[in-house]
Amino acid sequence: MGERKFLYAIIAQAWDGSFAFTGLDDTPLELVPYRDLAAVASTIDPEKFAGADAPRREGDLVRYQQVNAALLQLHTVVPMRFGFMARDTEQIREVLGQVYLQVRTLLNRLNGKVELVVRAFWDLPQILRELADRPEYLRKGPGAGVRGEGLADASASVPALQEGGQENLGSVLEVGRRLFEAVQIRREGLIKAIHAQLSPWAEAFADGPQQGESMLFNRSYLVDRAREPFFDDAMQRLGDLYAGDLSFRYVGPIPAYSFASVVFTQGNFGLVERARMVLRLPEHASLKRIKAAYRWLMRTYHPDRNPGDPWAEERCKEVVQAYQILDAYCQSYGSPREGEAIAEYSFAREKVERVFIMQAG
Repeated sequence: MGERKFLYAIIAQAWDGSFAFTGLDDTPLELVPYRDLAAVASTIDPEKFAGADAPRREGDLVRYQQVNAALLQLHTVVPMRFGFMARDTEQIREVLGQVYLQVRTLLNRLNGKVELVVRAFWDLPQILRELADRPEYLRKGPGAGVRGEGLADASASVPALQEGGQENLGSVLEVGRRLFEAVQIRREGLIKAIHAQLSPWAEAFADGPQQGESMLFNRSYLVDRAREPFFDDAMQRLGDLYAGDLSFRYVGPIPAYSFASVVFTQGNFGLVERARMVLRLPEHASLKRIKAAYRWLMRTYHPDRNPGDPWAEERCKEVVQAYQILDAYCQSYGSPREGEAIAEYSFAREKVERVFIMQAG
């Protein structure tokens, strides 16, 4: 298969020295320039990378993150999705040419900003015990001889209570339902309170995955570096306010993985073709016609115009997704000459298969 180029990030091309750090397998990093952008890459053996075992892959991911963290100290960084490889530097330049406008827009958006990750954890069993001790969650009526229990304890009692009759069982299930609702109300209240302290200092936020029942909050914030000290102060206030009730993990600053982790894809004919059909476009269409089709369909399917149609909202979502795909395709299309406007875009298979489409997470 031969050597490939592993991409870490795209930066504005403003480099006046060599890298003081290395990439995967300790290989030197290199810049691949295009106009006022540059991709940061290193040479890699793709067979060795693909055949790596789990510990090695974890080590590669750590090195990838270290490279981008080091770049962040010097530049605004648009990180590439981990694992993206190109055939050679010429293919990297080809890709940068096709997605130049999108990457330039992302760099402008991220200029001077970093990602800060906030995670909060609580002791859910303790919360359940506290709630179960409150009178409104104690069981009443038939079966009141069984004390109010925590959700886990109440669930464990169900088999025994089945022998005592349906009324006892129903009472235990009612306790569980009340406790579940109370936990959800407390969870939502805490999430809103935490976010209210942090959001004034952030440009945007993105939720991360929930990892176990002890995790209450997992949210990334896009923060201007000038506002980072205010965000730090807000985190300190949260720590003081919830001391003994919540524990916090605060990570950053890191590159904006949650707001601009980029992957380039090629061979998207099926995706583009479906989007074209949703917008009811011919095989060749101008940007003006694409936008007009989008606006007409949104007006036609809007839920306000179709109050009795339960599928109106889903149709609108489908139209929005189709337009976003075609918009990315058109931005990546590339003009025959610098600065020349494109009269019509072709959606023919042979043209679509040659275009790289940039998708940012």
